[in-house]
Amino acid sequence: MSRRLWLTLLIVLVLAFPVWAAEDRVIFLDVGQGDAILITTAQGGNLLIDAGTRAAGAEVVVPFLVEAGIEALDAVVMTHPHADHIGGLIPVLESIPVDRIYANYDIHTTETYKELLLLIEALDIPFILAEPGMAIEISGVDRMAVLHPTYPLSNNINNNSIVLWMEIGGVSFLFAGDIEQKAEEYLIQQPVDLRAHFIKVPHHGSKTSSHVRFLAEVQPSKAVISCGQGNAYGHPDPEVLLRYAAFGVDVYRTDIHGTITVIITNGTVEIITHKQGVRMPTQ
Repeated sequence: MSRRLWLTLLIVLVLAFPVWAAEDRVIFLDVGQGDAILITTAQGGNLLIDAGTRAAGAEVVVPFLVEAGIEALDAVVMTHPHADHIGGLIPVLESIPVDRIYANYDIHTTETYKELLLLIEALDIPFILAEPGMAIEISGVDRMAVLHPTYPLSNNINNNSIVLWMEIGGVSFLFAGDIEQKAEEYLIQQPVDLRAHFIKVPHHGSKTSSHVRFLAEVQPSKAVISCGQGNAYGHPDPEVLLRYAAFGVDVYRTDIHGTITVIITNGTVEIITHKQGVRMPTQ
């Protein structure tokens, strides 16, 4: 067979089967006491959910994005305006272009939040109200839907958190922000399917969240708790850990495991914990 024919055959094969080596990643960054989740797809989609504190954004999130070769973000989701979730977005926006931002328009009077809003305005980034039923379109994500909050917002900032359900590569995720029991009960009553293979444990594993009825609806097999080592809040609460154990859920924690990366390749799932540097195959 001639070299030209071999080359033609190779091109045909590559074009016919481009997804064989493709990976989708959901990365729970170790930002200490806070949340930061990066989603990257085999088709080049990039989404960031929160970014930890301002220091974590500068010292962890931005360097991670740069090292990963991410030159722009398709979207950012601000789950709620507490500094351990949105403070890190200031250095992120100062460093990396963002196409659009989703928020719940909650009112919070901290200087960090005001500075972030002014920066979004100065950069002229579309600032979109996240409403239940809204789909967030990211290339390579099968489906991402906003489940919460309901409007008008309550006076509890945590319970106003944006909650997202996502399916990517046949694997489902529930990103629960910092919701507490009242919001969990509200979600249970809605005509939505909460079941997910992975849950981002609400409110860093606080005892005010992850109630039994909620876990029974979600039916996760894996859970990720984002919290700081030796944090002053006692997160995660031992009772919450017992609840997940009772449901047979494998729990990963950023305070123990470091950055936790879920890799999805053709329906196969791997979890890498960066602090340990060990690949742990899972179902």
